[in-house]
Amino acid sequence: MFRILARPRRFNRTGGGYLIANSINNSWLSTNPKRHVEISTDANKAHNSQFVPVIKMIKSWNKAHGSFFRSFHIEVLALEIFHGVRIDDFPSGVRFFFDKARSAVRTQNKDPAGYGDDIGRYITQGTVDDATKRFESAYGIAVNAEIMANRGEIRGAVENWRKLMPYHFPAYG
Repeated sequence: MFRILARPRRFNRTGGGYLIANSINNSWLSTNPKRHVEISTDANKAHNSQFVPVIKMIKSWNKAHGSFFRSFHIEVLALEIFHGVRIDDFPSGVRFFFDKARSAVRTQNKDPAGYGDDIGRYITQGTVDDATKRFESAYGIAVNAEIMANRGEIRGAVENWRKLMPYHFPAYG
């Protein structure tokens, strides 16, 4: 037996984009998926094609640790965090994200397409400390992995990266 799931209702929005029904809080959300793709593509170009892979790694971490954060929220945080800086490599990029996300998650994270919604609105006063602690823990592990890699302790570095992103890192040796 299977169910056919209906697509969410969406309507063209004056000025571009769409209005989609949000059944969680019984409201309408403005969105423009094409504009979001353009923004991510531009950011990826600005970061020598390292922006999207870093986001994928962070989403992998999120999935491996309970999917606390919404996928789009991670993208918006990354756009904010990496604005005006350069991603030199994946380890430092992931570490930098977790470092800055500890405070960025406590602020409003505006829709990059300009619709004004706080993408992190689902994180409440009651859950913001948990969100911060999750980024804090990930930051500590990322720092350890980076230090070990810089010392040439590859096995230890991979074990730490595996703690963060088990879907991206197989067991070492």
